[in-house]
Amino acid sequence: MKDIMLMARAEYGDALREEAARRWGAELLTPVDPDEPDVVRFSGSSALRVWREGRDSLIFAAQWLADPVLVPPAKSGAPPDPGMLEGLAVLAGGTASWTVHTFASGRKGEPGPSKTAGMLGDALLATCAERVPDLYARYVPPRQAGADTKVFQICLTSRGAWWSLMQARDLLDRFPGGEHRMPFDSGAPCRSYLKIEEAFDVMGCSPGRGEKVVDLGASPGGWSYAFSKRGCDVLAVDRGPMKIEDRHSSGGRVRHMRVDGIGFRPPPGWDRTDWLACDMLVAPGVTFGLLRRWIGEGALHRFVVNVKLPQEQPDPVLEPLETYLRSVPGLRFRIRQLYHDRREVTLMGELGRVRKKQK
Repeated sequence: MKDIMLMARAEYGDALREEAARRWGAELLTPVDPDEPDVVRFSGSSALRVWREGRDSLIFAAQWLADPVLVPPAKSGAPPDPGMLEGLAVLAGGTASWTVHTFASGRKGEPGPSKTAGMLGDALLATCAERVPDLYARYVPPRQAGADTKVFQICLTSRGAWWSLMQARDLLDRFPGGEHRMPFDSGAPCRSYLKIEEAFDVMGCSPGRGEKVVDLGASPGGWSYAFSKRGCDVLAVDRGPMKIEDRHSSGGRVRHMRVDGIGFRPPPGWDRTDWLACDMLVAPGVTFGLLRRWIGEGALHRFVVNVKLPQEQPDPVLEPLETYLRSVPGLRFRIRQLYHDRREVTLMGELGRVRKKQK
């Protein structure tokens, strides 16, 4: 590992650089082109450290490329530059299945670069089919890739196209460019449903029938819908209106409690909380205090909590929260800016200790 390039979502390059500097030291960051504000690079021994430590800790990195190779713009049209063909030669020397991920560094509202990146991927596949048919026979679509599948990543930037070969299991996100797109359910009342579905997918677990859920800031019901359709018993806590109905066919139940969620405690007879869900439009410190109380009282097993970010320097706000979570015995957690998040990040966690009855 000689070099690693981290990609942030559009407009979050500064947040990623702040985060990377806090974790590994600003002096270790490799200078990047000012025209690439959403790219962060490490080289040499620092790259290896980021590789070892960054997978489960990075918040603002959408994807990364190991030992990327740059194809300058003048050579980045079809057919692929010989530099990319070198990658095909490496793949041809193995036996594993492989796939192609194409994406562009974050430039909000500019679909052109992503389209161009896709054209580069198409040209690469066409060349492979023509020149290396045996290798082409081992190609699989991205969604069919397994953990051992080799991934040929092509990331288009203002400097040109960077390519990198990695195993699927080593990616930060299995979706191209970290664009973890979830399918929408037509029965869901709002797009926030996509955030909780992505959180389940990132956690690698989802709620089961009969589990008990407290959903704070539930209105209009996107998260409550995701739980109830799986057969959960949901307390939907919000003064605002809900736009879903009980899903009796799935065994799920939603009880709307028109109270404020910050100081909420379940009513008598509620013997446990399998999931705490929270998507409240409040300051990060308020969310932090709320989560500390629930964890401190041993009042939950798993949680998905959305933290709204300030307009500038979000990393200093998140550092004390991360420090606290690391101090909780038996807690496994992840903080990540999900693809479906906006000006926010998502906390996902599971307590390994025995759940207590909340008083």
